[in-house]
Amino acid sequence: MLKNNLTKKDKNKRGTIHISSLDNYYNFSFSIFSNAKNSDYYQEEEIRLSSSQILEYISIYKTTKDQNLFLTKIYPLFTKVINKIAFKFKDNCKDISIEDLIQCGYLGLVKAIDNIDIDYVKSNNLNPITFIYSYIEGEIRHYIRDKTDFIKIPRTIKKIYYNIHNLLSKNPNLTISEISEKLNIKEESIIEILNLPTKKEIDINKIKSKKLKDFDLSIEDKIFLEQFLEKLTIAEKIIFNLLFKTDLTKVEISQKLNITRKKLYNIINSIKDKLNQKLF
Repeated sequence: MLKNNLTKKDKNKRGTIHISSLDNYYNFSFSIFSNAKNSDYYQEEEIRLSSSQILEYISIYKTTKDQNLFLTKIYPLFTKVINKIAFKFKDNCKDISIEDLIQCGYLGLVKAIDNIDIDYVKSNNLNPITFIYSYIEGEIRHYIRDKTDFIKIPRTIKKIYYNIHNLLSKNPNLTISEISEKLNIKEESIIEILNLPTKKEIDINKIKSKKLKDFDLSIEDKIFLEQFLEKLTIAEKIIFNLLFKTDLTKVEISQKLNITRKKLYNIINSIKDKLNQKLF
């Protein structure tokens, strides 16, 4: 059933964001997350509209990128849906806060609105709510999977694990030394990763690059950064990216995200605290 509700474009690019500019995405996403954080997670109020009315709102938003329209007309339609989906998964992931799950739900809503093909939905008489629901649930599932699957092994190590098996599938006669050379990872690291399925645990401290390369992070640094970023909330990640991937000042960031300087500094301090915990 879901397959019928996805266009060819959606099947190829589902899960990506196609918002016109990075500025709009950061600003818009933070507005939604702020609203989600301040909302009543158990609210029962639900606005009921026909599919044609919902599509009309979405069409206007996709044309104008009017954030006020989204926050006042489209956003409230799915508040109850997002809360319901988030709480459905909460019991199966006790280490993840309900706030993070709800924020993921709103990110799924943004992606759904951006990717929906209104003409295709209308011409095939499809229900837009089903399409949007699938994006919301998919975003939450993806977040939970990243947090809990494969005994919480960092993605960097998972990637190495699959790279090793890819090499061995092509040439089963490869030695540990040869694999180490090809992947630029120490031999003891290769052995530790290969034993992962039987040991069901891994010593992160044993995973190290063989040689340091210019302008490239070592494996251990990539793992450290990944583990640190996993501890950040979605809002903290947005601000972290703006701080380190743009030339914006803190004043400009607070203006861009439409938050007070005090709130921005509180979030930055929270990021620093998590970094210190990871370092020490």
